[in-house]
Amino acid sequence: MLSLHDVTADLQRAEELQQFARTVAHDVRNPIAAIEGWNVVLRRASRAGELTVEQVERFTGRMSASVERLNRL
Repeated sequence: MLSLHDVTADLQRAEELQQFARTVAHDVRNPIAAIEGWNVVLRRASRAGELTVEQVERFTGRMSASVERLNRL
């Protein structure tokens, strides 16, 4: 007895799922990279004693915006 099963639709769904996972991974990495980048800038400027209150607010505001983007994802 021979049984055949068309797996074309299964393979297509698997490819769509992989593409979705790649897209999500990219969308998550972007805000994380932004948070890390602003964190580095903030730490370096802080160590050098070069920060004004306005700069701290701007840097932390940008990090918070990235966190909000992650939360929306």
